[in-house]
Amino acid sequence: VPTTAKAVPTTAQAVPTTAKAVPTTTKAVPTAAAPTTVPTTAVTVKLRGDANLDSRVNVADAVAVLQFVSAKTKYPLDEQGIVNADIDGEKGLTGTDAVMIQKIDAGIE
Repeated sequence: VPTTAKAVPTTAQAVPTTAKAVPTTTKAVPTAAAPTTVPTTAVTVKLRGDANLDSRVNVADAVAVLQFVSAKTKYPLDEQGIVNADIDGEKGLTGTDAVMIQKIDAGIE
């Protein structure tokens, strides 16, 4: 038995709502630290190969480079020592720098 229901329209009445404005104030919060200026000085090679800054180029410099390469925090070098020891033409200290320092010490380079 088919049944048919009649559609009954329903309407809801609109209820106006108003919210009261609440004044707010905000303070600016810095998002970055103040810039700092650090004086920079150009470090130039004083003695090619002198990693430990003892004014000589010998196997001790090669050892210092290898130690630095393997454990920078345990065997740090001064900035000047790093500049002096970086002699292989590549940026940064490597084992190749240590080999070249040994060649200088041996009179080969």
